Amino acid sequence: MGLTMSKKSVVRVLFLLLFFIPFHSNAAPLAAGVKLSDTIASPGMVPRYSVHLLETPLSGEKPHADTSLAGFQLYDLFSPGNPFVAWKGNVGHPSRDLRLSSPDGFLSAFSDPFPLFASDPYQRYRFKQADVPFYRPAHVFTDLYHVLGSAREQLFYAKHAQKLHETFYAGVQYRLINSPGLYSRMGARSSNVYFTADYRHPAHRYNAMGSFIVNRIENQQSGGLRNRTAFEENPVRDSVFLYRAMSRYRETAVHIAQYYQIGFSTANEQDSLRDAAFLNLGRLGHHFSFQQQSFVFDEPVRPTPFYAAAPVFSSQTYDSTRVQRLENRLSWSNYPSDGKWNNQLLFFQASLTHQLVNIRLPDYSMINPDSVFSPDRENYLLSRTSYNHLRPSARLESNPMQPVSFSGSASLTLGGYNGGDYSMAGTLRAGGGERGWGVVARAGLDRREAPYFLKRFTGNYISWDNTFEKMSLLYGGVKLSNAFFALEGNLYSLGQIVYMNEAGLPEQHAENIPAFSVAASLDLNFGVFRSSHQLHYQHVGTENFERFPGFMSYHSIYAGFPMFDQALHVQAGIDLTYNVPYNPMAYMPVVWQFHAQNEFESGQVFMLDLFGNFRIQRTRFFVKLQNVVGLVIPTTPVYAIPFYPLPEAAFKFGLSWMFFD
Repeated sequence: MGLTMSKKSVVRVLFLLLFFIPFHSNAAPLAAGVKLSDTIASPGMVPRYSVHLLETPLSGEKPHADTSLAGFQLYDLFSPGNPFVAWKGNVGHPSRDLRLSSPDGFLSAFSDPFPLFASDPYQRYRFKQADVPFYRPAHVFTDLYHVLGSAREQLFYAKHAQKLHETFYAGVQYRLINSPGLYSRMGARSSNVYFTADYRHPAHRYNAMGSFIVNRIENQQSGGLRNRTAFEENPVRDSVFLYRAMSRYRETAVHIAQYYQIGFSTANEQDSLRDAAFLNLGRLGHHFSFQQQSFVFDEPVRPTPFYAAAPVFSSQTYDSTRVQRLENRLSWSNYPSDGKWNNQLLFFQASLTHQLVNIRLPDYSMINPDSVFSPDRENYLLSRTSYNHLRPSARLESNPMQPVSFSGSASLTLGGYNGGDYSMAGTLRAGGGERGWGVVARAGLDRREAPYFLKRFTGNYISWDNTFEKMSLLYGGVKLSNAFFALEGNLYSLGQIVYMNEAGLPEQHAENIPAFSVAASLDLNFGVFRSSHQLHYQHVGTENFERFPGFMSYHSIYAGFPMFDQALHVQAGIDLTYNVPYNPMAYMPVVWQFHAQNEFESGQVFMLDLFGNFRIQRTRFFVKLQNVVGLVIPTTPVYAIPFYPLPEAAFKFGLSWMFFD
């Protein structure tokens, strides 16, 4: 369980963590680009590219396959390296990022040209096109990963990438979550797979890449505890609202991108001493993507009355929503043909995107509620809606290798559901990298339609068809950082924002909402002792919006050392997470949304984990005792999402085995 502490105790603990350990250790900063632990040496340095890096082939440091030991114990697939997440206590269920400035939180409604949710509750469990890695190993690269936890929690993935030719690479990853859960109706199962292919012409004239993704997620839905007081007196009495309900998510996605460098050689073929020159006339690109998603809420028994109105069918619920997106994008840019900036000062890109969206929602208006209902029969009807969007966009960027650089972008959507949406953003950078300290300033303005499922939704329990004004987001931020320290501040002005209110219904805020966040991170070491710290302070100027804790902190303190003549590398330490009291967002399974609530305050939450990370050559493994406070003193349950109690102390074991030949 967690620990609810007095304010004086919390202040004392945080004082010891934040001041005594970092600042009385004579700690020396790490060198630029060096992590808190060594990585596996070559051939483990396998280049890893995202779709964005392959689309913008500019020089600079590329990321590599993660072989580091630091943070390996943060195994949860929904929060890689992020401890600030609200979850139900079982991997595979909906989760919510608690950072106001996170692109996975409410900001995702402004980053997706056609968002379905205010924030996607399953986004961390599914493979997404933008996040799929393309590896380019010297020969082959394989990673087998397995985690065993309490209540038969199992996480597994097998990742493989191979160089099939000097210019052609392919990869695949299969991932499985099978987690029955500790309490009633908390089982989760997901199965995900992706395939990638990456071709690069030897002369950089033609490049192509593609990915194929399949995501399958299935969750038991409990609706939370009916009587949390009875549960706290006796955990066996975990009576829940729903004992048969299931949520199912299905997704298939295809993405293909190809580029051709226009130009011709200006070299004199008869002069063998003259270097070949290439006159670059620009880079043509074509992107094709198709995505099909289905959302099913299945309750085969009499529906529980979550909402005041009686359900259309009083005996069972089967809500099935389907969304298809087909997108084509043409682009031109003056990217250098060799993928290096050289002396080029400015880069420009222009693109035109056409998007077709088909949405099918349940249509209960033409169904007789007294009939025998079956989702397989013809009386289950779907309403069909289609939208066509045309989106021109442009981007301008200066040479990022210079001491000072800038970038700017703008886009406009014409027609369809998002007609009239626009966005403008700019970034200014100075220093950083080998220069030590760096400063990044950013600002932007977005104006968007509300997420589709907040505007239109049809189900057995509840339906709505809202008329909302467009939302707006004005933001600005500054980040100061070097190799071991970062300080970031962000300001937001939210105009006519749409959120899920206390009744579990969409509501538009009539006035502008001011918000700001300040975040700091610090990595230190002294001899064998090392520590990593993250602090977040955030404030929203109204209660009529999504809820975030005002202050959160995370601290990882451990000793790292080799053993047995460098054959074994060990890290042993503790992870501590804290947040101040606030009213956490509740989860409504029938509409797949988090919503505000005022009935429960979480209190001050203090979580403690013990861990050990180990590496033997190319094999990493960890042991972890999670949430150990309850083993020392009596505690009350922690509800990161009301009312889903986080499990008591649990033992976890994880293993990663990599192959590079």
